[in-house]
Amino acid sequence: DYISALASGLLPSIYNSENAYEDLLDYAGLYLRDEIKLEGYVRNLTAFSEFLRLAALSNTQQINYASFASDSQVSVVTVKEYFQILEDTLIGIQISSFRHTEKRKAMASCKFYFFDIGVVNGLIRRKELTEGTAEFGAAFEQLIFQEIRAYINYYRKDFKLEYWRTTDKTEVDFVIYENLKTIILKNPLRLLAKNSIGPPSVTLFHNSIKDRYDEGLKWRVDIEYYIRNISKGIEFTYINELLINVGVSESQVTNYCLNVPSVEIPEIYILLSKYGTSPLKNIMVYDAYWRILRNTHIHSKSKLESFGQTDWPAVILSMVELQSKFNQSTLRNGVISKTLMSISYIYNQLKSNL
Repeated sequence: DYISALASGLLPSIYNSENAYEDLLDYAGLYLRDEIKLEGYVRNLTAFSEFLRLAALSNTQQINYASFASDSQVSVVTVKEYFQILEDTLIGIQISSFRHTEKRKAMASCKFYFFDIGVVNGLIRRKELTEGTAEFGAAFEQLIFQEIRAYINYYRKDFKLEYWRTTDKTEVDFVIYENLKTIILKNPLRLLAKNSIGPPSVTLFHNSIKDRYDEGLKWRVDIEYYIRNISKGIEFTYINELLINVGVSESQVTNYCLNVPSVEIPEIYILLSKYGTSPLKNIMVYDAYWRILRNTHIHSKSKLESFGQTDWPAVILSMVELQSKFNQSTLRNGVISKTLMSISYIYNQLKSNL
C-alpha cells in the first residue's frame, strides 16, 4: 500500500522489515561510513553530512546552489561537487527543465530526487507523514518519480524524464518523451515536419560521407540530405558546446525561400517524388505539408500546377480543395486550421491516399 511505501520506501529488505525506521537510519549511516568516508569522496565528512540532510529536506525541489552553499557553509563549487557525488554513488539524480516550448518561458534549474523516499525519511529522521501537508505531497511526488524511473529502466525505454515549470510557477511535475535522436533514427522522414538537426551552417560532416546535396533544392536541401544519409544507417550526435555564431541578415536564404510559392511548391513536389506520400501518414508531416499550402496561398489546382508540375498526388489535391473553401484569415486561425487539417488527414486515411 502507498502509505507504507511513503513511510518506509520501496527497498525490499526495509519495506518488509518490522523495524523499517531503524533500518533506514542504519542505511544512512552505512552510506556515509562505507561509501563516502572509506572511498575518500570528501575531506570534510561533517560538512557533507549536513549537506546530505539539507538535500533530503529539499528533495523534489529545484536546486538553488547558492542557498545550499550558505546553509552548508561551503562554496557553491563544493555544493555542485557534492550533488555529483550523490549521482555517482546512485543515491539520487537531477532532472532537467523541459524547454521544448515556445509559448511560455521555462525555468532553467534542475530538480533533485533521491532514489528512494525511505532513504529521504531516514536522512531527516521522519517517522510518519500527515496527509494534506506539503511534506506528504512532496513524498508522493517522489514515489511517482520512482515508479516512472522503474518503468523506464525495466522496459529499457529511451525516454527523457524532465519537469516543466514557468516563471509564473505553473508546473508539471514530470514530462516524459522519447529521445529526439531515437525518433529521427527510427523515422528520418519525420524531418520533413521539422528540421530538428539544424541548418548546414551548424553541422559538421565526416569526410567519409561522399553524398552531396541535391542541387535541385535550395530551401529544404539540408533536410533531404539528412534523410538520405540517415536512411543509409549513418548516425549523428549533438555537441552541447557553442562552436559557431550565425549572423542574421537580409541575404539569408530564409528571406527569399520561406513561404515563397515558386520555391516551396517545386520543392515539395521533388520530395514527394523521392519519398512518396507514405511519410504523410505521420500527422506531423501531414501538418507540415498542409501549412506549406496554406502559407503559400495555394487554393486551386490550377495555381498548384502553374509551377510546372501537373501530376500531383491525390492527397495534395485534396488538401488544396479543402483549403479553397475558406478565406486566408480563417485558415490562419490556429484552432480552425488544425481542426481542418485533422479532418483532411482522416479523410485521406479513409480514402487510402496516404
